[in-house]
Amino acid sequence: SMVSVFAAEALPAILPCVNVTDISAPTPEQLNQRGCVQRSEANRRFTLMIFAQVYCGACKQIVSDMPNIWERLKANTTIRVVMLDRYSEAVLNYAKQPSLAQVLVCSDKEGGVNGANFARDFGIRYTPSLILVNKDGQELYRAPLRGERRGADANDIAKVIEITSQLPNE
Repeated sequence: SMVSVFAAEALPAILPCVNVTDISAPTPEQLNQRGCVQRSEANRRFTLMIFAQVYCGACKQIVSDMPNIWERLKANTTIRVVMLDRYSEAVLNYAKQPSLAQVLVCSDKEGGVNGANFARDFGIRYTPSLILVNKDGQELYRAPLRGERRGADANDIAKVIEITSQLPNE
């Protein structure tokens, strides 16, 4: 019946595990946080994935504001900047930017079309894009939405901050 189809649609999608093959992180312990791209650290309830590319101008704005964003979210959210570019020196240098010092930067070292796998697996068509998931990998917020022709912006970051601060701690 129509109702059951709608009910199924209303449940947030659980994203499949997509493996990170390379990560730069603030601490040696966090370097072991490879696993799934969307995996949250043990003491965090959410993961915010921000999908970026080296030469994306709009990504630079979010990246330069990252210390601020991290400060607002660090209590309960793991932030992962997910690079969609082919693994290269440029990607490594991007990950080393001082503004990204506090967050996990994920890239795909496994040759081939690498970074494109992340885009395909997470349904990313524009950068920057962001997806917020809970511990179970359920999607709570996505920007842009699948049909929208835009990149994520400061309003989307504000929305994420609002969502993660509203949901009560367990």
